[in-house]
Amino acid sequence: TYNTVEELVRVSPKGATERAAMKAYRWADDRTLDVTLRPGNRFPDGEPLTAATVARAFAEVFRWDAPHPPGTHFNIDRRTRVEVTGDHAVRLHFPET
Repeated sequence: TYNTVEELVRVSPKGATERAAMKAYRWADDRTLDVTLRPGNRFPDGEPLTAATVARAFAEVFRWDAPHPPGTHFNIDRRTRVEVTGDHAVRLHFPET
């Protein structure tokens, strides 16, 4: 997907997690992650990547039965909630396991 989307994070060839569209992140608590997006990111059609587009993408992915087959270990729990907290900021609320 690297040639079609700009994900928040990606894994380097050496297996390290790297920021992609994400400028910064902070764990607010054990199940709440605040993410700040890099300003200026745009989709190929010129649309800006904003917190609203991240929330829309999460909503769309959660509609799919298996968004990342066969790598289902990449799937995020469907109970996760995405809260837009600013133009370039989202808060991810992960469910208790």
